[in-house]
Amino acid sequence: MATLSPSNLETADYGTSGWNNIYSSNFQKLNDYLAKFEDLWNSTPDNWNILRYDNSTSKWIKDTIANLSSQLESSLAKVDLSNVDDNTILTKLKNVDGSGSGLDSDTVDGYHADISPAPLTIPVANSSGYINDWINQGTGSGLDADTVDGKHASDLAYKDLSNARIAKKTITSNYTTTESDCYIFADASSGNISITLTTIEGQELMIKKTDSSSNTVTITPSSGNIEGSSSLTLSSQYEYYRLYCDGTNWWKV
Repeated sequence: MATLSPSNLETADYGTSGWNNIYSSNFQKLNDYLAKFEDLWNSTPDNWNILRYDNSTSKWIKDTIANLSSQLESSLAKVDLSNVDDNTILTKLKNVDGSGSGLDSDTVDGYHADISPAPLTIPVANSSGYINDWINQGTGSGLDADTVDGKHASDLAYKDLSNARIAKKTITSNYTTTESDCYIFADASSGNISITLTTIEGQELMIKKTDSSSNTVTITPSSGNIEGSSSLTLSSQYEYYRLYCDGTNWWKV
């Protein structure tokens, strides 16, 4: 083992020079990295390197953004718009608009095209209020008119009366006449019957007792009288009255 003299100790740096060398070397590397980063920061992005897949070689290759941009531009179709004006665009729209063109116009001034009725059809709206169907009038259309001014079509007679039918009603108990009545046959075999005449101007009724019992059929108007009488009575089989109402009273005809 070596023996250090006092002079040796006085000149010793205890490893300071070695540490300084290490620090100086690492600091230089850090400066180099910072310099490279500064160069990259100040460089033009077009010169930055990127990895790009090359289909021709099926490999990833090193490239620049500038070169990649150039390749993309060459692949894009160039369209000359120098001669395009508003009228040209409008003409093109008019020519290509329509079914299958991909440019169908569904609204006009904010209103959907469905609100416009098709000829000879009636629009039908769904539960949301949007028109989603059209129906036609007539047989098989689902929109046959069955009433006219509240009267059912079956109540109407053809002008040549070919479908004319006279309403016939058979009763066995008390009854009040209606507008649709015409012939009323009263069967009083089970007991007396009272018929109340509803005052309807222009109505004509024929009321006959059809049974052979001793029970009676009493006819009483709801207002007015029957030729001055308050009521009429049918007591014999096949006995009848034919009556006409003028809107106030009833008359035998």
